[in-house]
Amino acid sequence: MLGLKKIPQISELAAAYTRLSAGTPLSEERLSQFAQWTRFDPRLGEIWVQHLSAHWKLISPVKLNHFAKQSEWPAVLGVLLSMIRPTERALYDGWVACATAGLRPAQGEQFFIGIHAFAGREMRRASLLSSRPYRDWGFLGTDLLINKQPSARKTYLTRTQRMGVLEGLRATHRRIRVKDYLEATHGLVSLRQAQLDLRASGLKIEGKTRNRVYVTRKRKKAELT
Repeated sequence: MLGLKKIPQISELAAAYTRLSAGTPLSEERLSQFAQWTRFDPRLGEIWVQHLSAHWKLISPVKLNHFAKQSEWPAVLGVLLSMIRPTERALYDGWVACATAGLRPAQGEQFFIGIHAFAGREMRRASLLSSRPYRDWGFLGTDLLINKQPSARKTYLTRTQRMGVLEGLRATHRRIRVKDYLEATHGLVSLRQAQLDLRASGLKIEGKTRNRVYVTRKRKKAELT
């Protein structure tokens, strides 16, 4: 795998935290460098996204695009910028289109490097439940780099992915609550979408509103004795 010539050290990551949190916009070259480093540190990704959320209007998308194209992983910029949801969305979308113009996507590798155990649970989850900001740019990943608080109003999983999660719950649960489904999707599905998916699942509904559950199968006689 092609990559950085030098992996950032802990002291360098700490210095990046400080510079991004200082309150003044960094140069496009420095932002591009720190964007590359986020593949080794999700917390740096969160701070990078916060910095851009606050300062994107003061940053040249043309210059940022230039340095991204010179980087080892150009598509990283696209992932990070996709995490930002400013109030002036139309203006921001145009800015992003300029910043990411011509960037080539990745080839389906895990976004984070050296964070999760090889072939472990988290790596498998990233492969199965990869959220849109990563998928759109050719990566596998689920972490939403917004203080790790996914939006309760936004769904990041495709219908196929959601149905896969639901089938898994049906195989292991006799009764499913909306909360169970949201936990199984790791917060990558909105509350409204979770309710719609469960209502359309064909499962028997018991209870109302807060106490509502979706029954997956009848109890066996052994369970009743």
